[in-house]
Amino acid sequence: MREVPGGGAGRHCLGYVAAIGALILLTTAPLSASPVTKKLAKALAHLQETPSDTGVQRAYLAAFPKSFKNFSDIFGYDHMQKAENTYENSTNYIDALFQCGDALPTETLALVAGIDRNGKWEADAIEGLQYGTAALAERHPAEFGHQLELMPAKDRRGVMRFLLDGPVPFKQAKTMSPIAGKLRSAGYDELAAEFEAMVKATAVRPAWH
Repeated sequence: MREVPGGGAGRHCLGYVAAIGALILLTTAPLSASPVTKKLAKALAHLQETPSDTGVQRAYLAAFPKSFKNFSDIFGYDHMQKAENTYENSTNYIDALFQCGDALPTETLALVAGIDRNGKWEADAIEGLQYGTAALAERHPAEFGHQLELMPAKDRRGVMRFLLDGPVPFKQAKTMSPIAGKLRSAGYDELAAEFEAMVKATAVRPAWH
């Protein structure tokens, strides 16, 4: 941390502000929240206090939901009535997830691929997951290709299908198509061809458009 003019008093002031900030972050989980959401809120608070600490990043990934159902229950608009839901704060949680991705690309992509395999497009948090996955895959295509190779064919196609899902499929296909080139550049030619075939099938423009 940069030295604060004024010596010790300045440092004490910064420590006080950081403590207050952490307390505010913990309140992003409603008082009626489930233990799962409270644990996730606590992990987020720790991550925002020390964002470059890989141990804290791993703890955040460990606290994050592991399936699309759990992700939707916690962040989805249609599940706001559930105790664990924190839709209003979903952007903070999803941004933090993908901020871990550059330091821990393999672990982050393993996590999101496990969620994405059963994903279906929805606005807001789920779209954030979709675009965050795509951006991380483009930045780290070797790790993304490795995760896809580890998955059963059904799950791998599920990840690809989720990336191409959206309200206007042919536009979504155009947006996501660069992923194939990134996979090919990383040596995953078969995965690139598989994704390109799905892009091509999705990119058919309807006659009315």
